[in-house]
Amino acid sequence: MFALLLTVFIDMVGFGIIIPLTPFWAERFGASPALVTLLFATYSAFALVFSFVWGWVSDRWGRKPVLILALMGSVMSFTWLGLADALWMLFAARALGGIFGANIAVAQAYIADITPPEDRAKGMGLEGVIADGTDVLEMYDAVSAAVAKARKGDGPTLIEAKTYRHHGHHVGDAQTYRTRDEVSWWADNKDPIRLLGKYMIANKVAKQAELDTLYEQVDEEVLAAIEFGKDAPFPPPEQAFEDIYA
Repeated sequence: MFALLLTVFIDMVGFGIIIPLTPFWAERFGASPALVTLLFATYSAFALVFSFVWGWVSDRWGRKPVLILALMGSVMSFTWLGLADALWMLFAARALGGIFGANIAVAQAYIADITPPEDRAKGMGLEGVIADGTDVLEMYDAVSAAVAKARKGDGPTLIEAKTYRHHGHHVGDAQTYRTRDEVSWWADNKDPIRLLGKYMIANKVAKQAELDTLYEQVDEEVLAAIEFGKDAPFPPPEQAFEDIYA
């Protein structure tokens, strides 16, 4: 972990030291203010693109080789930047720096790899909570505590809800990655709605007959909504542009 943090620290320090010197270097070679701005953006643009590339490569070659390669590349880019005697060399060196400086994503992935699930959020500097996603009351308590914490200004909380997806990814999903018995067990034993109903009956919050009536009412509303959608006219094309933020 120390070597990992040291790698990220070297990248960040190197990037930070370069920032105040970049305009002077660029102006030395006759760069306009617009080109100076573009020079700053070059590093970030290449880092954005290659964060995906290094993530893909590290998934196949391993995190450590990619981190070592990226650190060596960063050294090369800083050396080239210091020896640059033309504007194009500044751009090339900053592009190279962005390519290899994108190892931050790999470092984060490495932290996730070596951190147990229950402590993964802490490895990212967040508070992590694991809750039973099939237990409505447990989820309510976990989310309520996270909301109260955030509203006090104490930062975000990563809630990992242990739950199960009862259906496939799409209509044509054959679900060959799991058995029917597995799906049936979760449906029979860990259905959050049924579990909440059992709790309500055991604690005399509701009776089974009342819940059955509620289930039937919900089924009817869902079927009515489906029919409403089928019978409704298609919206005008211009409606697709309503309520768009960006």
